[in-house]
Amino acid sequence: MAKQDKTEATATTQQDIVTLSCGVQGCCPTVDFTEKESVTIRDDFGGCVKLTAAQWQALAALATTRST
Repeated sequence: MAKQDKTEATATTQQDIVTLSCGVQGCCPTVDFTEKESVTIRDDFGGCVKLTAAQWQALAALATTRST
């Protein structure tokens, strides 16, 4: 994997799993939407956070309002 500028982030989707491509060490976080009632976020170090669909929607709404 080619090294990317740290300010540049991309995402790729395979089925219902989104991989956030940081490009720094070849390990990238994923966001897994395969379960209907939950979203699972896995980090580069094996950590995992599972959110309910309602928690994910609240987080997405907060991120949207903060980014504008």
